[in-house]
Amino acid sequence: MHFNRAKKVHIVVDSLRQGKQFVAAVHEAGIRSCQTWYNWESKKPRLKRLREAAQELCESKRTTAVVDALFKSAIGGNVGAMAFYLKNKAGWKDSPSVVVETGTQVKTPHAIIFSAVKEDCHVKVKDECQTNRL
Repeated sequence: MHFNRAKKVHIVVDSLRQGKQFVAAVHEAGIRSCQTWYNWESKKPRLKRLREAAQELCESKRTTAVVDALFKSAIGGNVGAMAFYLKNKAGWKDSPSVVVETGTQVKTPHAIIFSAVKEDCHVKVKDECQTNRL
């Protein structure tokens, strides 16, 4: 394959948009090495912007595909996927907020049990999951 430079640039950018790695895209275009591409970029900064934009577009598509798959899995009843999705997209937290009647903020359920037994006090538990419903 013997293409002119413009055709090679087009092949690299299209390959990157399709998700190929940079080295594979350069090879597919018939460019001798990645260094040759970088030399072209140093002379024409537009090439660097084109490469970066193509790579960002591909990464955005990948991220969207993963988020969509995670959402479908969560809707399908996968509890792990549900928890992961809600923690990352809706700001949910792992553990409930636990408050002792004395007003002391306790961080773990284990601490509240020990505190309740030790002081024989009445305990209130506020579960954040109840306030963060779909």
